[in-house]
Amino acid sequence: MLKRAKALLLAFALTLGLFTGITPADAATPTLKEGTDAAAVLFDPLAVSKIELSRVAGGPALTFEYLNVADYQRADIKITLAGKKAVTLKNIGVRLKGQASRYDVKFPMKIKFDAFVPGQKFLGLKRLTLNNMVQDSSFIHEVTAYKLYRSAGVPAPRASYSQVSVDGTYFGVYLNLESIDTVFGARWYKSTKHIYSGPYNCDIVPGNTCYEASIGNTDRTDLAVAGAAADLHGEAWWNTINQVADMPRVIKLMATDIFLSNWDGYTDAVQNNHFVHFDDKGKFTIIPWGLDQTFTQDQNAELRWDASQPVFRNWSDHRSTLLDHCIEYVPCHTALIREGVNISKIATSVKLVNYKNLVAAKINPIISGNPDFHWQAQESLQNQQAWVDTFIPQRQAALTNYLIAHSPRPITISLPATIRAGQTIKATVEKIWEPGVTASYQWKLDGNPIARGTALTHRVVTAEVGHALTFTLTLNKANVQSTSMEVTKTVLRRK
Repeated sequence: MLKRAKALLLAFALTLGLFTGITPADAATPTLKEGTDAAAVLFDPLAVSKIELSRVAGGPALTFEYLNVADYQRADIKITLAGKKAVTLKNIGVRLKGQASRYDVKFPMKIKFDAFVPGQKFLGLKRLTLNNMVQDSSFIHEVTAYKLYRSAGVPAPRASYSQVSVDGTYFGVYLNLESIDTVFGARWYKSTKHIYSGPYNCDIVPGNTCYEASIGNTDRTDLAVAGAAADLHGEAWWNTINQVADMPRVIKLMATDIFLSNWDGYTDAVQNNHFVHFDDKGKFTIIPWGLDQTFTQDQNAELRWDASQPVFRNWSDHRSTLLDHCIEYVPCHTALIREGVNISKIATSVKLVNYKNLVAAKINPIISGNPDFHWQAQESLQNQQAWVDTFIPQRQAALTNYLIAHSPRPITISLPATIRAGQTIKATVEKIWEPGVTASYQWKLDGNPIARGTALTHRVVTAEVGHALTFTLTLNKANVQSTSMEVTKTVLRRK
């Protein structure tokens, strides 16, 4: 009877779509694994691994002082994947990472498998990043946020959890974050020329020497060319930035930053925690990093779609050059808002709250049941994690309210390249994507409305030859001014 009840419960969960990547054959072991590469199993947040770091034979202890250097230090590592046998690698490199977080007793670390043994890898990986999550006491913000970026099509790392020990001392649960290197690049890009790490207050502007190339040679031409675009504005900026950036992906990144109020990332407030990737054609995208400050509960730190906030720490005027330029140029700002609408829908369609719930159910007993350096009781964890359930609909409502208060964003329209008498022509109109917006049409001849010319199509008559034929699209929304767009062609004679 008990087995039957469990089976019914699991079937109900599957019906609701709470588990991803599950088939009837493996339904007993739910997974949130993404990707088909060998390392995908390591980055499944429902498959918590164990990582044991230890000093090399005869070497010094892995103390804070020993690891708090720029160069990698020698260590051995034993990695045990969930349900698998342990794998031991000798002479890997390990060092501390981060800024303020590195001085915590549960210090964060970077691991480089091939630091001292050329070609040494684990599941095809060259590196691991272990975040201590000291600035995310919910333990789920980063894993959940990275999921939304990836779902939105933003190149972003996968994330899971590892129980970490150092020289026999259990430190606790760490975020096991996919490192941004050539292995990551191969999963998202056709080519990788450079990957630059972006420290605090570093932006893509002229003289941007603050960026450090973590991947690639010392030639910084691509970064210099991209930075020069910041001196332009309006259409000139838009035409130039599209030559040096994959702007659809950059706009997805900025929109996801705003939706999640990622005030500690690239887009707004501080220009921090990001990487800039350049391909062989000199085009860049931005990769998010350090997402522990997403899902903010501080209203003063919330990001807005017109960049009028945050006022957090008086940073209301500290936006990235890309966001500043994008907001001042209507087609770019429109693309940003449209992507925001899409991301708002994705947060629901990928069941982001359910994703968080599955992860929390897996890691909470581990965090509260072991002597983690940052141990928390179940009730405390659950209370902090529950904020995500409130935050997502609040951000969806914030975008809806922004749209309600503003005129409809323009959409693209066009007419056939050549219009001749005797033709029935049809205007091409972009699909209306903005909620609550309706459209009306009007054909005009020399600026004067044509009687009954209120459809998408128009029959061109001989009397219109030599005159200016205009198609006007008006977008309407309640309680705000309408938005109109026009396109005009001169009518030619029959062939």
